[in-house]
Amino acid sequence: MKKICIFLLFVLVFNLLTACAASGDGDTAADTTSADMSTDIAEETTEPPEYTAPGVKYDGEEITFYIWHTDTKWQLTMMDGIYAEEENGEPMNDAFFRRTSTVEELLDVSISTYLNTSMSGYNSSIQAGDDAYGVGIANASSLNGMLGVTGLLLDLNTIGTLDLERSWWDSKATDEFTIGGKVFTTTGDLCVYNTGAAGCLYFNKEMIEEYSLDSPYKLVNDKKWTIDKLYEHSAAVVRDLDGNGVYDEKDVLGIGCSASVLQQCICSSGIRVTTKNSEGISELTLNNPKTTIVIDKLIKLLRDKNIAMYSNDYSGKATTGDVFTDVMLPSFIANRLLFNFNWIFAALDLRDMEADFGIIPMPLFDEKQDEYYSLLSPYWSAFITVPSTCSDTDMIGNLLDAMGYYSQQLVTTAFIDVTVTNKALRDDDSANMLNIIFDSMVYDLYNVYGWGSIYNSVAKCADTGVNNFASSYASMEASAQAAIEKTFEQLIG
Repeated sequence: MKKICIFLLFVLVFNLLTACAASGDGDTAADTTSADMSTDIAEETTEPPEYTAPGVKYDGEEITFYIWHTDTKWQLTMMDGIYAEEENGEPMNDAFFRRTSTVEELLDVSISTYLNTSMSGYNSSIQAGDDAYGVGIANASSLNGMLGVTGLLLDLNTIGTLDLERSWWDSKATDEFTIGGKVFTTTGDLCVYNTGAAGCLYFNKEMIEEYSLDSPYKLVNDKKWTIDKLYEHSAAVVRDLDGNGVYDEKDVLGIGCSASVLQQCICSSGIRVTTKNSEGISELTLNNPKTTIVIDKLIKLLRDKNIAMYSNDYSGKATTGDVFTDVMLPSFIANRLLFNFNWIFAALDLRDMEADFGIIPMPLFDEKQDEYYSLLSPYWSAFITVPSTCSDTDMIGNLLDAMGYYSQQLVTTAFIDVTVTNKALRDDDSANMLNIIFDSMVYDLYNVYGWGSIYNSVAKCADTGVNNFASSYASMEASAQAAIEKTFEQLIG
C-alpha cells in the first residue's frame, strides 16, 4: 500500500547515527533531532511530477468532512485525522495542520470537520437533500448502511477531477470496492486510521534474547514466521512469577490477544471469507480444509491459559472495559508478555516503554506460503465517500487529490517515520516490517457487509475452545449466500 521511501530511510540512518553518538539521556535528544529534521524536510517538500496543482481557486468555499470518530484511550483516536487547530510540536498534530493549511491555501477553501460515533447523521443529511457535508469518512463497519442505500453516495468514477490511480489512493481497496464498474468508496493516505488499522504482533526484544529464541525479524525475512513458530515462542517464556500455580496477568505469558487474532491468522494464511470471481461477484471462500487446521492451531494457543492472555478471560479485570488498554498493554510494557496482538496504531501508545520492542506481520500458515497477508480491522479502518447531493464535484475531486497527495507527503511520513519508526519501534528492521505489512494489506467486502454473520462460526470456536467450524459454517452458508446475492442485485441491478 505504502512504501517507506528513500526519505524515510535517510531519516532512519540519521537517527541511528545520532543514537550511536549519544548515551543515556542522549536518546531523547536523538528523538528530538530526528523529529525536527523530519519537520524541516517536510516543510521543504515540493510537488513531484505526479501531482500538479489544479490552478483553481474557490473563493473561501467552506467544506465540512463528516468523520466517524470514537474517543478512546488510544492516542490515534484522539485526533480526527483532518483538522488541527494549531501546531503544538507533536508530529502528528503538526502534520495534520500543515497538510490541511496547505490545501486550504492552494485551493482557497476553508476545511472543517464534524465528528460522530455514527454515520447516520451523514446519511440523513443526504437523504434530506442537504449539501451540508462535502466528504464522509467512515469505518468499514459503518459502510454497510451506506453502500446498500441506492442513490446515497456518488460514484467516485464520475468525478472528473479525481484520479484514483494516483499513488495516494489504495488500488487494492479501489479494486475490491468496484462493483459493476462503479466505486462508491476507497481509501488511501488521506485516511490516517487506515495507516494504523492492520493487525500485527508486537514482541519484546529483551525477552527474545533472554530466552535465546530465534529472531522474529529473521524468521519473517526467511519466510519461516509461521503459526507453529508463534506457538513455540509463546510457550517458551511462560513463568509463574508469584508461585501460586495459576497463570494470569501477574505472571509471564506468551501472548495477549482477542478472538480477532483468529480471523487475522486465517487471513494471514491466505484465506479470505469472500473472493471476487471473474465477473466481479463475491463468492464464499472461507470453508476449506486449511481453515479448519488454522482454527485447530489457534485454539491450542488461545485456550491454553498457561500461555495466552485471552481477552474474554480477562474482561472482568478491565477497569474501564477495555482489556487491551487496561490489562494487556500494561502487561506487555512490564515485560510480562512476549507477544501482544494489536493494530499498528498501538505503537503510538508504546513510546514510553523502557524495553525495546519490535513489530512483525501476522504469521504464515507454513513455510510453503510465499506471501504475508495483513487484514485491516473493520472497526478502525477508514474510507472516503462523497454524498450524491454534492453540488460541485470538480471542487471535491480537486480537494480529495490535494488532500491525498499532501497526506502522503506529510501525514504518512509523520506517522511512519517520526511517530512510529523513530520514537516507538526504535530500529531500522521495523521499517522493513512495516513495508511488508503495508504491502500485504487485504480488503474483503465481507468486513463491510458481514453477510449472514458467517464469521461467527469462527469466533465461537475461539470462545468455546471447540472446533465446530464445519457444522457451524454449514448452518450459516445458505443465508450468507442469499445475502451476497441480494447485495449485488442492489448494487448492480
